[in-house]
Amino acid sequence: MASINTSKAGKQILNAMQQVLDGDVISYEVKRDLPDIRELREELGMERNEFAAAFNLSKYSVRNWELGMREPRGPALTLLQMIQADPWRAYKMLHPKH
Repeated sequence: MASINTSKAGKQILNAMQQVLDGDVISYEVKRDLPDIRELREELGMERNEFAAAFNLSKYSVRNWELGMREPRGPALTLLQMIQADPWRAYKMLHPKH
């Protein structure tokens, strides 16, 4: 079989795939602490549209999260967790003149 010239990233991917095949993979449970969006928004005294605009979120996403139709994921979840940690500080970091 001919040798394949593989990039560093390609070698890492192949190595990871081999580990899966060999059963040498450790799995980790990701903590998904879902914030109560309505509670955060109300603590800031904002309507949905205001909250969405203040944190550059879709007003439709905020509505769907509040109604339990969807769960925030990825960067939105991270942002909401940061807001949950300290809502006013998160707001002031994005809006320092307010």
